[in-house]
Amino acid sequence: MKKVIIALVLGWTMIFLLHFDSFYFIEGILSDKLTIKTRPIDPKIKILAIDSESLDKIGKFPWSRDTMADLIDKIATGGATAVWTDFLFTEQSSDPEEDKALAQVVAKHNNVYLPVRFQFEALQKPKRELEQEYLKLPVVDIPKDRLGHINVLPDKDNVIRKALLGIPNLEEEIIPSIDVRLANLLLPEESKITWDQNYVWQRGGEIIPIDERLLVGFAYASSPAQSKHDIIPAWKVMQGKIDPAYFKDSLVLIGPYAPGLQDQFSTPMAKDQMYEVEIHANITQALLDNELYTKASKSRAIIIVALVAVIGFVLFDWVKAKLGAIILFLLIIGHSGIVYYFYNSKAILLPYFYTIIALVLAYVAFMINRHLEKRKE
Repeated sequence: MKKVIIALVLGWTMIFLLHFDSFYFIEGILSDKLTIKTRPIDPKIKILAIDSESLDKIGKFPWSRDTMADLIDKIATGGATAVWTDFLFTEQSSDPEEDKALAQVVAKHNNVYLPVRFQFEALQKPKRELEQEYLKLPVVDIPKDRLGHINVLPDKDNVIRKALLGIPNLEEEIIPSIDVRLANLLLPEESKITWDQNYVWQRGGEIIPIDERLLVGFAYASSPAQSKHDIIPAWKVMQGKIDPAYFKDSLVLIGPYAPGLQDQFSTPMAKDQMYEVEIHANITQALLDNELYTKASKSRAIIIVALVAVIGFVLFDWVKAKLGAIILFLLIIGHSGIVYYFYNSKAILLPYFYTIIALVLAYVAFMINRHLEKRKE
């Protein structure tokens, strides 16, 4: 009876630890080691950077909308597959002529994309929580299929690990992320990303495993410290140093690339922070490469670690103490292999550190119980 109580206590201990995410940061660090996949960047993804050098030559930021319109027009005329700016044009300009210049460029080219943003603290049940005023739309007319949201949601440790593929508005119409829009322009027809009103996302005929918050994990292709993207200072295009034809058939992401201009976020790749425009470039690359994954749901994770704790204790109790230590080591190695297999073949990230804690606690409980039994004898 005592052993049954110990096993139950172990199971409930692991349920408590996982329910309150007690080892969130350790679990995140270990998971990052598995999900890091540096790889080649599609050369068609280019970043037109508003960097420090461009600010010195063109002027302090923000630039006027007619200046931005002129830059967009140059790239779009050069034959880019898509031109997207990581700026929200959701407020009327103080000069109506500037908005008019931007509207003319958007109407002139069908390869110009603009961002929208949803304002919310946390996305739990988007259909119920979002309100109309939280959706920030551009002030210029543009077809819906050339709009994409730019929301990125950091985890509790402020690291961006997941992409929000789409968000429903009040009419329950899903607005996809700009990354989905851009990736679909390069993906072959049979591999394009599609979705329906039931939040079922597919890449070709393959289901994309989004979680209960409509998020999917993605593997970065480059790090903040050593970017692999083709990054071109905006001033070189604006002053004619680079022919816009250089961007022909490319996805051109225009965005801030200098300290203080825009939010920067931590990534699993390094301690250095990454500019938002490059994060979107990485998400687009992950969608092209299908380097996506999802974590096992919390309920499944709780069942796994609780069962491991109980079964581990029972298993250790069947063997001698020295053999138990060897089995503990083999179980940890075996679990590492299982986690690796499920991530690489099923795109599912199983709990890792919590499961190891469950095994270790089971072994410690077994050793303590065995010691007390010997003392009693």
